[in-house]
Amino acid sequence: MTIPLEITRKNTDGCKDILVQESDRQEHHITFAPLKGENAQTFLERCGNSIKQLGSYPIRIMVLGPVAYASQCVDALNRLTTEHNCPITWIEGGTCGKEPLCGVYAQTISGIALKPVAPNGHPHGFYFDDGDSENLFLGNLHASNLSTKPEAQTEDTIQLVQKILAEHNFQFTDVARTWLFIDNILDWYDGFNAVRNRLYQDYGLFDTRLPASTGIGAASHTGAALTADIYAIRPKNDSVRIQTVQSPLQKPAPRYGSAFSRAMEISTPNIRRIIVSGTASIAEEGDSMYRNDPQAQILRTMDVIEAILNSRGLQLSDTTRAIAYVKDPLTKPFFDSYCQERGLDQLPFITTCCDVCRDDLLFEVEVDAIALLKK
Repeated sequence: MTIPLEITRKNTDGCKDILVQESDRQEHHITFAPLKGENAQTFLERCGNSIKQLGSYPIRIMVLGPVAYASQCVDALNRLTTEHNCPITWIEGGTCGKEPLCGVYAQTISGIALKPVAPNGHPHGFYFDDGDSENLFLGNLHASNLSTKPEAQTEDTIQLVQKILAEHNFQFTDVARTWLFIDNILDWYDGFNAVRNRLYQDYGLFDTRLPASTGIGAASHTGAALTADIYAIRPKNDSVRIQTVQSPLQKPAPRYGSAFSRAMEISTPNIRRIIVSGTASIAEEGDSMYRNDPQAQILRTMDVIEAILNSRGLQLSDTTRAIAYVKDPLTKPFFDSYCQERGLDQLPFITTCCDVCRDDLLFEVEVDAIALLKK
């Protein structure tokens, strides 16, 4: 029996679950927040139990919060991946209050056959073919030798991505989205960009299509200088369309040395997905705007995000996953007020404290949004 095409949202205490049903495929985007009185262990146990009750397979899990808890929560983490062997990316994100962790995001899928990606027995993600496209989700990728310099780890990590892609008959040009978590980002971001630009040039991305991306200052529980999550998609027919989306309020990032697209669009005859890169208060020519003014930076950033979505017929209310990165926890109340004043407080945001790629940038947001196409 074919499942009706629809997008449903279910908000309960500590959990926002967005279900996308397309043909026989069901896809959950779940954002968890700690409840009052929960510690890290009980919070992660609740996340794992909720995922298990869905009867849906997790293909991506991200934990945001102090990595010191990772070693204390082994059992709870195992429950998150029981039977599925899904990689977990745990990112060092400072909490903005008394909560133990900032939040957990999980993407699950059912109604389709998954093939684990586990070279040398280490879970790296999943491959699946939905009939119209081949898809590859990879998580928690990093260099094998963590004692080398950050630039060397960057090269090793990107080459690992290329190797896994090639083993599944993908090219780097099939990558639609990268999440790049860079420890001590302000110390070596120029070096990171130099390595990424050189390898992307080798792989032909500047001549074809650069992925949407986030590059944020955050350590991971592995201790790697760079930790990467990757989403690649390869259409099998003309029913799946992939294209870059320009920002109406900013020029392309490569103009000032960063190799990513502002956003990507993935569309089928029924659904349009917009994947917006990490976005900050940057002027059209690439300069930082509103230094030392977090409220003005929030307004500028959200105006840019909204303009990108609106340019493709979507709204902020179509958001299925979002992370707000604040340099200072005192910025969070300003962002909370922004969302409340605009009726956006029920959207699935996780807010965490991290360094943005420039010292004068105080706020960054990444957003995924999905909408049904009107017939």
